[in-house]
Amino acid sequence: GMSSVISTSATEGNVVTLSGEGQRVTGLKFTASVTRTADAFIACSSSNNTLIDWCKFTAYYRGISLADSIVIDLHNLEFRDGVGTNGIGIYIDGGFALSFQSLLMDASGTQPGSGIYIIEVGDVVLHDCNIIHHTSGVAIVPGSGQVVAAVYATDCFFDTASRGMLIYPSSTGAVVRCKFEGCWFSS
Repeated sequence: GMSSVISTSATEGNVVTLSGEGQRVTGLKFTASVTRTADAFIACSSSNNTLIDWCKFTAYYRGISLADSIVIDLHNLEFRDGVGTNGIGIYIDGGFALSFQSLLMDASGTQPGSGIYIIEVGDVVLHDCNIIHHTSGVAIVPGSGQVVAAVYATDCFFDTASRGMLIYPSSTGAVVRCKFEGCWFSS
């Protein structure tokens, strides 16, 4: 189980920052004693070959933030009760070869904004992800000049949400390939 807890009393600022090659975060619980207003518990920036597994995130503004990172594996993670309507479990702004498997995201009070929020990515694969009680289970929202090139999901639940999925490119943003097999979307 999770024998170590990292608790922050800061409303903003990344708690753990990963960059570089070959890192692993495992078996930790992340939480906050105050209402978070910005940033992530784990921020990966220009990371590669990184594994985050067997962790739990509660009271997050952003649980995990990925920026320009490659070969990132997120496995067996639990996200509970993100911050109000702005909470995001996993935020993606660039990168490729991202793999998420066996994720649980749920909220007992106000629905967080998004389970997974993607503004730009080469490719991300989701398998056996259960995202429940979020405004958008998965939001694919590239901005001007940004591209979400591939989102493939199998055997996932985007359940009891205001929107199970939101695909909303703005201006010259593009969503190129999406494939959802054996997935459930429900409001």
